[in-house]
Formats: sequence, structure tokens, C-alpha cells
Amino acid sequence: MGASSIGRTDAAAGEEAARQAVLLDGGRQIGVASRLSCTDGRVMTTETANTALPIRVIELAGLPGTGKSTIARYLDSAFRSAGVPTSSKAIVLTDQSSFVHRQRKRLQLIARNADPCGHLYRRSLRLVADSGQKSALDFAKVASNFCSIVALLAEGRAAGDRLMIADQGLVQAIWSVQLSSSKAFSPEAWKPLLFAAGMANMLLVHIQTDVSVSRYRVSGRTRNQTRLDWGSSDERSQRWLTAANNMSDLVEWARRTMPHDQWGGRVLSVTNHEGAPKLPQPK
Repeated sequence: MGASSIGRTDAAAGEEAARQAVLLDGGRQIGVASRLSCTDGRVMTTETANTALPIRVIELAGLPGTGKSTIARYLDSAFRSAGVPTSSKAIVLTDQSSFVHRQRKRLQLIARNADPCGHLYRRSLRLVADSGQKSALDFAKVASNFCSIVALLAEGRAAGDRLMIADQGLVQAIWSVQLSSSKAFSPEAWKPLLFAAGMANMLLVHIQTDVSVSRYRVSGRTRNQTRLDWGSSDERSQRWLTAANNMSDLVEWARRTMPHDQWGGRVLSVTNHEGAPKLPQPK
């Protein structure tokens, strides 16, 4: 599987990575489209967690700067062009608006889905509390983020027999929880909640880049700087490395945990870059 060159624009690189996601393993992606037609609206429970239900959601997971939003937009366009109905949730929670505006959107999303998702919100808050967040602000951020993902998935299911493409999903959300956790983190503790929220209907696409590529991309942002870039240069480097290792571990856990079907597993890996630019030296 070819990777895009570092000299290409982010949009071109994202388009190439998205093509890899569509073409990867050939028939498996054709299978994704065909399985959409037999979605029966079953509610996911822990008792059916190992059942390979029809794919309703494609979640893109990866470090900041891997191109998740760019790839999500391309995938949405590609599937629509192929006649697959979509209910895209790309950049709903990660647009370029201000922090206050994004938090307002999250809270509105959570509130309007309180009836169907209230029990999941309560379970989420307990698990976030058990994770030992480093500050009250960290708790508020990751809790609202996770609950908003749960609500987003609920709205996607309510859209009917459509494929939802999300650049922020369940795996990315628990990665964010782990990032600011002061205790040993076990995804197994989250497994019942994740499957209750719809993980068995999901295809996880792990967007991989070299850490230095991700850092280079994030450094060019004018807004929405990541928590990974807080602190001294050494602290930032260590935080990025830890975050990359955590993401890899979570993806491998998902690979072992998510159901399989006749097309194979529900976790794909796509490489967005094979080269890494040199980071600018700190002034």
C-alpha cells in the first residue's frame, strides 16, 4: 500500500489516504457497502457484543494532525458518488470555531439526546471519574467530549439506513480520557459502555503517521492547538510519544475485541505519510 509523499498538500495527502481506506483489502470495503442494505436497527447490548452487526459507522482514529477530518470529508464524497447513502458527522465537533462555540455545540448535542442516552451519560461520568483526571477542567473536557460522541452516534443511528463517517468516535474519545488520566487505564473497563454505544456496528480506520508529521501539521494550525503541545519542549516530545503509544495500544485492543465477519476484522490501518519533516527549532 503506497503512502503519500511529504511534499504533497494536506488535502492531496488526505485524499490519497482515503483512497487507501476505500481500496484496502478490496472486497472488504465492497462488503461494507453491501452490509448497509441489511441493517435492521437492532439495539446493541453487552450480550450481543461479539456479534458482527452491519456496519453503520466508520470511525477515523489517530493522533492530532493525521488528517482525520480531511479523510472523512473525502470518504463521505466517495461513498455518495458510489451511491452509498451517508450521514456524515465529519468535523461536527472539531471545526475551526472558538473553544467556547465548540463547547456550546457539544452541550446542545448532549442535551437534545438526553432521553435516549441518559443512562450512557451516567455510566460515562462514572468511568471518567474512576480514571482519575488530573484536574476538574480535564474531567469536564473529556466527560463532555465522550458524552457528545455518544449523542452523535445516537443521532447517526436515528438517521436510518445510512453510513455515518465520524472523525471523532469512541476509540478517539477514550484515548482522550487516557491522555489526562492519573491512574492506570484499562479499556476493558470501558468495553460494556462502548458496545452499548454502538461499537459492534463500527469499522475503525486507524490513520497512521510518523509523530513528527503530526506535530508538523499541528504546528501550522492557528486554532485548536492540542493538549499535547503544552509545557516545555521535552514535556511536549514525551507527551506526543506517550499519546502515540496509547493510540497504538487502543487500536490493538480494538482489533482483538471488535467482532469479525466474513470480510475479516473491523479494524483497518492506513498510512498517510511515509516521510517526516524536520520540526522547526524552538526559538
